[in-house]
Amino acid sequence: MSVTSNKFTKNERLFQQKIITNLFKSTNSIHIYPIKIIWLYSESEDVFPARVLFSVPKKNFKRAVQRNLLKRRLREIYRLYKHNLYSELDKNNKKIALAIIYNSADKYSYSELEPIVLKALKRLEAKLTAE
Repeated sequence: MSVTSNKFTKNERLFQQKIITNLFKSTNSIHIYPIKIIWLYSESEDVFPARVLFSVPKKNFKRAVQRNLLKRRLREIYRLYKHNLYSELDKNNKKIALAIIYNSADKYSYSELEPIVLKALKRLEAKLTAE
C-alpha cells in the first residue's frame, strides 16, 4: 500500500500502550477549541510517518454512540487531509505519534469540525518544520 493512499489503515493507528503513556506525558501540544493535539517524536520503523489515536472523553459524552460519531468525524477529516502532514514529515525525515482529542461537551457537526481540525493540523505542520 502506498503512503500517499487516502485510506486509513490499522497500521496508521496508535495502539501500543507504552507509546500512548509516553504521549500523554509529552508537553508538545496544540489546543484549538474543541480540539487538542498532542504529539511525540517516534523512533519506530513504520512505513507511515504518523501514527494517530482519536479520543472523545466519556466525561463529556456518556453514550458510546455519541463518542463514536465524533471519532468517526475526526477520523474522516484526518484521512482526507493527512497527506499534507505526511509530506511535511517525509521532507524533514521525522516520524511522530499523535493524539487528537475532542474537548467539548457540545456536539459539533462535520462541517463545523473540519476547519478547526485543518487549522490544528496546519499549526502542527508549522511547529514540526520549525523544530
